[in-house]
Amino acid sequence: MPQKHIAEPIDRLIQNYETFSHLLELFTHFWRTVRDAKLGDPKWKLIIDGPATHWQKFREHLLRIHVEGFDYKKFVGPSPVKSSASETFPHNRWIASQVASWTKSSRRIYKVPEDLQLLLCATSLDDVNWGMVRWPFDSFLISLATPITLGDDQVDSILVGDDLSEESGGIIKFLTPIPLSLKTHKDVFVGDQSERIAKAIQHGDIAYANEKLGKIITNRLVGSVYETLLLRKDTFSDNGLASSFETMNWQDSGMQRILRVVFGLLLYLQTLPTPQAQSSEWKPTKLERVGKGGNKITLASEVCNITSIYKLTERERIVLRKGLEGKASEVSSHYREGHWRRPPGKGDDPNYPKTVWVRPTIVRLDKLEDGGLPGGSEERL
Repeated sequence: MPQKHIAEPIDRLIQNYETFSHLLELFTHFWRTVRDAKLGDPKWKLIIDGPATHWQKFREHLLRIHVEGFDYKKFVGPSPVKSSASETFPHNRWIASQVASWTKSSRRIYKVPEDLQLLLCATSLDDVNWGMVRWPFDSFLISLATPITLGDDQVDSILVGDDLSEESGGIIKFLTPIPLSLKTHKDVFVGDQSERIAKAIQHGDIAYANEKLGKIITNRLVGSVYETLLLRKDTFSDNGLASSFETMNWQDSGMQRILRVVFGLLLYLQTLPTPQAQSSEWKPTKLERVGKGGNKITLASEVCNITSIYKLTERERIVLRKGLEGKASEVSSHYREGHWRRPPGKGDDPNYPKTVWVRPTIVRLDKLEDGGLPGGSEERL
């Protein structure tokens, strides 16, 4: 099986957006046919602009985004009235804004190795406040070495960026976990089903179109992105990160690990010597179009392979894996969560950033019998 391209999660998002938008397009024409057949409310005002109309031009638009800017109304814009698709998959249409932010800002991908991911997942963000967070770019993608379980799904990458909507006024940041289960056109529409539904709508076969579209919605075949975390930059203050996330009721253990990786990585980059934090071992990939036709987005990206300063031994690696999975059972040996603190001599200065990383450690490894596993640490965000 060929190794996937590191930018594949971005293309996965785009394909899901295209599939979702095509479904919106079909629903728009369906409800217009119902209205014209006098089977619905004649006062319905169907909005046919937005992604339902322009989705096929999205990739081409991304290639020209530095010249034209992002057209929010065309690619996110209003959704059709009476659309079960937009109600069932409420977050999919925002994919366009998020991918556009990444394309416009940096195309940067931070590739996190397993050792660093394990250490960050086991490092608490307790007492870390917003004033300590430095964003290296407006938008970037984090590629995980090992997928993180979130609900019933697996997340292999996380997209962070600025919301480009006119309503946000440039003050909204988003954080979107990208699940492996995101569906594409071939997963939703078997064979030529899409064309058959479109023809049925065109010829007024409302019963057939309603049945097929209904099955797609009922079975949730498109697959929704996880709810995006939105953060208002104008409200960032000395409040701790943990308190902000708690108010959003994001207490899933998988989400806590995702947050630890994202914000732990930002803190970790600040500990690296400049310019290593910005330019560690990355080289621009060759800019080329992928696939046939002129509307294919490129896979060009700036890949930064983050190096873990601390290398885990195989035994430490196993200990952290099992501890994070909650499968540890030994009482006499355990791992202690890492945390962030201020440099020596600055501990009493509440305004000084916490730039010293106290890494997770395994306590009393000598007490651990061969084949035994240490106890886990209390889970804190």
